[in-house]
Amino acid sequence: NELGEDFLEEVSPEDVQTAMMSTQRLLDGYSKEDIVGVPRLKDEKKQWAVKLMDFLIPCAFMVSPRLLPILANHIINILVKDGACKESAFGLSNYSLCLISLRHDYEAGYSYGKMAIALLESFGAMGSLHKVKCMLQNMVNYLFEPIQSTANVLLESYEGLRATGDNEYACLALNMYADQLFMSGCLLPVVEKKIEEFALRSLRLHQLQYCRNLCCIHNRVLSLTGNAEGKNPFDLLRDNDIATEDDLLQESLSSGRSGLSQQIYFSRMFASFWLKKYSKAAEFAAQFRNAGRISMRFIDIYCTFYEGLTVFHLARCSTDKVIKSKWIDIGEKSVDRFKVWQKHSTWNFENKLYLLQAECHRCAGENDNADAKYLAAIESARRHRLLHEEGLAMELYASFLEETGESEKSKTRLSLAIECYEKWGATAVVKLLMGRG
Repeated sequence: NELGEDFLEEVSPEDVQTAMMSTQRLLDGYSKEDIVGVPRLKDEKKQWAVKLMDFLIPCAFMVSPRLLPILANHIINILVKDGACKESAFGLSNYSLCLISLRHDYEAGYSYGKMAIALLESFGAMGSLHKVKCMLQNMVNYLFEPIQSTANVLLESYEGLRATGDNEYACLALNMYADQLFMSGCLLPVVEKKIEEFALRSLRLHQLQYCRNLCCIHNRVLSLTGNAEGKNPFDLLRDNDIATEDDLLQESLSSGRSGLSQQIYFSRMFASFWLKKYSKAAEFAAQFRNAGRISMRFIDIYCTFYEGLTVFHLARCSTDKVIKSKWIDIGEKSVDRFKVWQKHSTWNFENKLYLLQAECHRCAGENDNADAKYLAAIESARRHRLLHEEGLAMELYASFLEETGESEKSKTRLSLAIECYEKWGATAVVKLLMGRG
């Protein structure tokens, strides 16, 4: 308030919508060139106000996401009316995220993210540039660009941030890189080694919140590799009275860290799905969705994918018409979301859409359509170098073929799925499929 920026003590959904509309009006008609050409901010008081709001953005993201569109609106109001400083770019990148999360306006969100990058480049602000790229790669750009590419940019951002001494954002970049590396189909032994190293590095840099997240991702990897015996990722946190994932979940719930609790629910949902515990996977997916965050992130896409596959499986197994209808309704919503996302990135989302559609057709008894979509999902995953999802499509296709009486074809496809999983390093999944689990 002393810097001339008044904030509400409580932010309602109506306040969020008002802020979004105000920001839209402020930026109406501005191109990337116009933003870069905005005069530099001279008012020192306003400069400090923008710097403070820039500092608050990551805090708001972790604790109170409803503040994000409010902060974006205040920063962009100063940008348009008083001039630009390098921190103004965080208002634009924040607005980019809000457009995607709240309005599902993906093209506009991607465009404003590019404006933020262009503005920072005009200032030559490399440290800030790495920070903005870090946020955009994990919350905006992955919707448009190949996951292998966005993961590499996150690693470059980490290195740039460490070089400038920004350890907090550097460890945030490591967290985002770890998630994307895992989901890109990178070999699990490589992922496990890197994440173990990243968690220890975050702890040494006194970034405990990011060390916690990395321990959760490490635990997720161990559930697939079967290397959990004798390894406890949470040993790193024992000095903070955390010995298990249950301890960490209780702490996150009691302290209101919804982002961390969602990371845990997602990890549990993911592991349950791959280990064929579908009822538990559906339970954890529901807990993930009910955590109450408004900002859309990378893992939200994957929760939608795995929840969709989970509920289609549960629908096929259910004899209760009401329950079956409930599961199919959730699954069809997943299909609808991927129809939208696939328009922006065939590379990342085409195979997932095809696989969800295959399962949907299977539930409806539309076997010819299901068969075609399974084959399309397999080919798309292979073409886009998503090894684990190629294996998954093979596995589900094998199950479908067995169900429709084509046992020999089913055995062939299951063998191919196991080959993919063996290459991926998912030993626990292989053992389960081969009956040795």
